[in-house]
Amino acid sequence: MAWAERHESPTTLRWGRILLHWIPGMPHVRHLLAQIALKHEGESSWVWDLWVGTIPLAQDDPLLLQDLMLLALKRIEASRQHPVSLGHQEWTPQVPFVFEEALKLLLHQHGTPQTHWDRSTPANHLLQEGRYLEALVVERSAHRGRRSRLLCETEVMALHRIGDTRGAWFALEASLVDHPLSFRLWMERFHGALNLGNTALAKESLEMAELCLPPDSSHPNSQEWRLHRAAFAHRVDQDDDLAWKLLTTLPPALQEKNAHLLTQVLIALERYQEAQEQLQIAALRHPTDLELQMLQAECLAGTGTWKTLIPFLDSLPPEARERSAFWHFRGLAWAHLEDPHKARTDLEAAARLAPRELRVILDAGHASADLGDHARAEEHWRQALHLAPASQEALYQMACTRHAQHDPEGARRFLRECLLHNPDDESAQAFLAELEAN
Repeated sequence: MAWAERHESPTTLRWGRILLHWIPGMPHVRHLLAQIALKHEGESSWVWDLWVGTIPLAQDDPLLLQDLMLLALKRIEASRQHPVSLGHQEWTPQVPFVFEEALKLLLHQHGTPQTHWDRSTPANHLLQEGRYLEALVVERSAHRGRRSRLLCETEVMALHRIGDTRGAWFALEASLVDHPLSFRLWMERFHGALNLGNTALAKESLEMAELCLPPDSSHPNSQEWRLHRAAFAHRVDQDDDLAWKLLTTLPPALQEKNAHLLTQVLIALERYQEAQEQLQIAALRHPTDLELQMLQAECLAGTGTWKTLIPFLDSLPPEARERSAFWHFRGLAWAHLEDPHKARTDLEAAARLAPRELRVILDAGHASADLGDHARAEEHWRQALHLAPASQEALYQMACTRHAQHDPEGARRFLRECLLHNPDDESAQAFLAELEAN
């Protein structure tokens, strides 16, 4: 059969079937015959039935089991990536069975670290399928010495996905020692640092990941890096010019997939007309996407179309009312439409939903101050100072509130602290000079 595979002839399959009939228990003969049939006749249930029958006969042969596992896995990956190219060929249920059974035998009978077979490919496949614990089982059966890059990446990603942050971090640090040029490991470090709130470590990880990028800017890793760097520039660095520059280098399909981020950057750059155009295109594809609808509300607020904003917000589904942004935009609209009572009600609702959003807390304080409720406004200023002790606006407004409550000494104290952090604040300088003169 090995000779026949190298010297093809029309009689190869016929003699192969005869030979298989005479000696049905030889796994290598079955395997070679199935490979020749696949090459000359195409895929069929008969071919995969041959491989299904080969598995129990090959249980003591890890290399043959590995071949069977990888053949099935190659077919699974091909059907996922290029479904059209398979043409009329129907999916045969034996394919996943061959993969699962071959892998099961490899683990149960040849799962010791001393037995060498390919753990990386099936572990990565299980990871992509969301079967994280099974991926770890396969990865842990490998030798614990210097492991392949793919195995290290699989271990770290699987631990992250099952929520073992501590274990993932230890595995990550150990893996980076062996594979310091792994783009995926640095990106996992970036995501882990972000989850821990360590933006400095996250930025350092992004910079190290950049060193691992291929020279081809169209490579998926390069595109992924630019996308995450743009998001970091927008959300952490507040550098929306850099974020926009990076986003415009991405292919249109990836820009479309990340329409939320693209629109957020345009809004931050106050390019509301372009943001509206992006939202109109995205809304045609996703008419019920609440995130896009909230960005539309932000555009209306940015352009000051307050009369249109309120009915637009009221038309949103009930789950929108669970977001602080809904009440924040609505409160700002009422404030600009000169209805201070409704403005305060909505802005304080936003503050309750987002107790750590400085801008929301400050706007709620302004709403109370506009109604002359200085005691209530002071609660919001103090909450803002708890979030940002050096906030110029919160310190100045606190001074105004203390002055309105006939506490000039308290007002002077807050003004001095304001000028300590913001020495060029002309309003605070004038107000302090007035209080000192009096």
